[in-house]
Amino acid sequence: MKRINSLLLVFLCLGASVCMRAEQYTIESVPSPKERGQEFYVSNPDSVLASETVAQLNQLLEQLDRTTEVELAVVAINEYANTYYSTYDFALDLFNHWGIGKADKNTGVLVLLAREARDIQIITGSGIEGILTDAECDRAIDAGFESLKENDFDRGMLQICQHLSDKLLSDDNRTELMFGWKPAEPDYGMSWAFIFGFLLMALLSWLAYKRLNGKPGQTVEDIQEQSKDLQTGTGCLAFLFPLPIFLFYLYYRYARKHVQPVPLNCPKCGQLMSLMTPELRKAGQLTRQQEAEERLKAYNFTVWHCPTCNVDETIKRKGIFFSRYEDCPECHAHAMQVTDRKTLLEPSYKADGKQQCTYTCHSCGHTMEKTIILDRLVRASSSSYSSGSGRSGGGYHSSHRSGSFGGGRSSGGGSGRHF
Repeated sequence: MKRINSLLLVFLCLGASVCMRAEQYTIESVPSPKERGQEFYVSNPDSVLASETVAQLNQLLEQLDRTTEVELAVVAINEYANTYYSTYDFALDLFNHWGIGKADKNTGVLVLLAREARDIQIITGSGIEGILTDAECDRAIDAGFESLKENDFDRGMLQICQHLSDKLLSDDNRTELMFGWKPAEPDYGMSWAFIFGFLLMALLSWLAYKRLNGKPGQTVEDIQEQSKDLQTGTGCLAFLFPLPIFLFYLYYRYARKHVQPVPLNCPKCGQLMSLMTPELRKAGQLTRQQEAEERLKAYNFTVWHCPTCNVDETIKRKGIFFSRYEDCPECHAHAMQVTDRKTLLEPSYKADGKQQCTYTCHSCGHTMEKTIILDRLVRASSSSYSSGSGRSGGGYHSSHRSGSFGGGRSSGGGSGRHF
């Protein structure tokens, strides 16, 4: 009997050892997020991060990719194979193995968290090192370092990725990433260049007039938002005629900062109405649904008030988080969001999967459930991998099916640190 117990103990130890070794990843065994679809950027095979955090990161990084064409991948694992000398070497090899970033630009970024080694590494593609310098990557790690030290990996990774996203989405960096900074080729005669420059300045002046002179009811934020792209575009054209366009750029930037709101005329008495800031608004000027939408930044509301007739006019515009929410069928507020996902059936190569999503309205609290059909897996070919993107029960299919990164390379730029 003792001998049998001893044998069982040996087998259990061997099984535990095999399981432990199976969790030590090589660059070939780390699952690529693109195997699930082009809208996925996070590889979290050991559930180091919560599912809600993974969803937030995927949404943030998909928006970053659409806006700047920067592929930012996130990997969170327990442990990598000890054949690698350091976490940095593992992260660099994984970056080049996946080919993160567009091949013609090399603007990929990898953020890798190794929990057992207590190490965080940021690797940048060779085409983005001018923006995400080693010092800038170090500042990104600073943003989430305290959270990582306290084992709050969800908050730490969100803070790091948000810092990198904010840096890349700034006006100047976004323009450089999308259009590049290429010197003009002086192939034109002086007279032609003078005429072209005069016409260009006339066009810029006309556009500046149109953008900086708002319509009735527009606030300072509205006017600044509609004039932002012209400031960015003017900066891009500075290499053509450096001095005049640079001076125009400085003037335009100054003018954007000092625009004034354009008041409405009262529909009753015709007098100019007053802008009610959030601090000056009275009770009842916004409905409960509108207050919820503004709190969630799904919509922004501008309230104009006529002190003579006591009439209010409310103007709404889409907020920065409009796309995160849907209309609630109960209260009709644009405040309904997915709050929980449960996989009912994993997709396979032969059948679709199912996922149950719970939607909650942040205005009235109404909840409902929808079943999402997960596309069946597709076997990898020379240009595509399996896709796990979702479609609703009504038949929606994702347009992203290629399942791979863009083929970028890194020469080793970035930063890393033990926490």
